[in-house]
Amino acid sequence: MDRSDAARKKILNEFYKLACIYGYKRTSMRQLSDACGMSKGHINFYFKKKEDLMIALCERYHIAADATISGCKSIPDDAVIKFLLHQLLLCYLINEKKYALRFVSEMSENSIFLVWRAKILFGYVISMLDKQKMTMRKEDIFDACLVSISGFYAILHRYYVNKIFLDYKKMLCIFTRTLFIHIDMQQIDEYIDGSLQIFEQLDKKLLHSVFDSRLKPVQ
Repeated sequence: MDRSDAARKKILNEFYKLACIYGYKRTSMRQLSDACGMSKGHINFYFKKKEDLMIALCERYHIAADATISGCKSIPDDAVIKFLLHQLLLCYLINEKKYALRFVSEMSENSIFLVWRAKILFGYVISMLDKQKMTMRKEDIFDACLVSISGFYAILHRYYVNKIFLDYKKMLCIFTRTLFIHIDMQQIDEYIDGSLQIFEQLDKKLLHSVFDSRLKPVQ
């Protein structure tokens, strides 16, 4: 690992630790600078904006979720089911990890982050549709992703602020139905019910453990 890569990982690891304690908004660049033992200018060389740090954390979150689902041998080789299980795992983890729900709530009105999150979802949806041999205008797919992501984050923000119980299964249904209707996916309920049944049979403690091992800060 070269010095540049090591510095970037150290910054991200320290930001992750601070944000878990204080939340995204209350974690200052001064706190991060002190924790890293670097100047703010040095940190800005690797991460131009504070949003870049959160985006990098979310990228790590998605990679960990992907690896966790891919490692489950009992999952059928179906592109839609795998897509739904990935989204379901994220909903489940947001429910289990209160800092994750706080992150989502804090980023719910951040247009830079929401557009980035829609682009990530867009990539997953394109891959899923390609495997299903379905074609749509990419502009329409991206619009569907942006609508479903923005609505999903707004609901999670309301849940967090008002301390409403978060039912991750219900959240999956709201999110995926909004998305699937916009991309004209057929057999919506069958796919959702199938993914929920499979997820219920998975060992949640093992999923949690595998995800945490993949998410933990890189040394």
